[in-house]
Amino acid sequence: MFRGQVGYALQLNDRLTLTPSLRTSWADKDHMQSYFGVSQDQAATSVHSRFDAKSGIKSVSVGAELGWTISENWMFSGNLGFSRLTGDAADSPLVKNEGSANQFMAVAVLAYKF
Repeated sequence: MFRGQVGYALQLNDRLTLTPSLRTSWADKDHMQSYFGVSQDQAATSVHSRFDAKSGIKSVSVGAELGWTISENWMFSGNLGFSRLTGDAADSPLVKNEGSANQFMAVAVLAYKF
C-alpha cells in the first residue's frame, strides 16, 4: 500500500501548532483482496456474494492535528480525521452490508520526552 499526504503546519503561538492535511492511499490487488474481497469459499459460508477486489485508490482523507507543547518534557497531540473509502474498497459487500465507506478517526496522545 502506498500513501500520499500533503499538509501545512500553522504555528498558532510558541506552544500550539495546527496541521491540516489531505491524504490518499493506493493499494495493490493482494491488499485489496485481503481486506475487501470475498473468495468463493468465504461466499459459500456467509451471506456475502463473491467479490474480487482490484488494485486502486483505496481512500481519500482529510484531517487536522493540534500539537501542544505543555512544557520542556510534556507534549499533547490531538488528531481528528475523516476518510472515504473509494473504488473496490467502497464497493465491497463487506463495506456495503456491514460497514461504511465513511471512516472517522480521533486520536489523543500525551507524551513525555526524556
